[in-house]
Amino acid sequence: MRDIDKRVIEAANDREQISDLVKEYEFFILSSARKTVKGYLSKDMDEWSVALNSFVEAVQKYEFSKGSFISFAEKVIRSRLIDYYRSQNKFKIESNLDEIEEMPDSKGPNLDLQMEIEAANQKFRKYGFSFFDLTECSPKAKKTKQSCEAAVAFMMKNPVLISNLKQNGQLPIKIIEKNAGIPRKILERHRKYLIAVIEILTGDYDFLSEYLKNFKEDAGK
Repeated sequence: MRDIDKRVIEAANDREQISDLVKEYEFFILSSARKTVKGYLSKDMDEWSVALNSFVEAVQKYEFSKGSFISFAEKVIRSRLIDYYRSQNKFKIESNLDEIEEMPDSKGPNLDLQMEIEAANQKFRKYGFSFFDLTECSPKAKKTKQSCEAAVAFMMKNPVLISNLKQNGQLPIKIIEKNAGIPRKILERHRKYLIAVIEILTGDYDFLSEYLKNFKEDAGK
């Protein structure tokens, strides 16, 4: 019987001991999570919180009959992260971003693309939403998509407006509505999506921007 297995059994109902185990096995938790994520992972990401909670769950539910605690904890962390991805519909965004999915080979998601997604996600947080919120606010109807493309094209031709957007975090809805003739209702409903597209097209996102070719073309007209 490994020492860690005995310690975990003893710590199951002791918050202080669990806290000590978390601190001691922090690298293990991060490493186990990265095996599932198969890419970049930092402590300010949601995946880290999921992995941390999973480790605590593993400590509380572990029994000697389950074998090695380390192996058991890895399984719990992996299982909870997979559940999280499914609930968030991760790497599968509708509309122009719906092609961002796990690569067909055994290497998992394209790591460069994944890193861009995480970087973009950090950027979007200052606006009050995440990359994965785009599933709910992306345009579905053809006319709505065209309106969104026109809104982005207008913004791309007005760098001052883009600069103001990045400084104050506010999409200039009134200005777009007046000058581009796009209904306010559409702009408000798809605000997050429009901001995300503008940030991607004006940022250092080579892979993500490839999924927005139609926006690039409209902006260049």
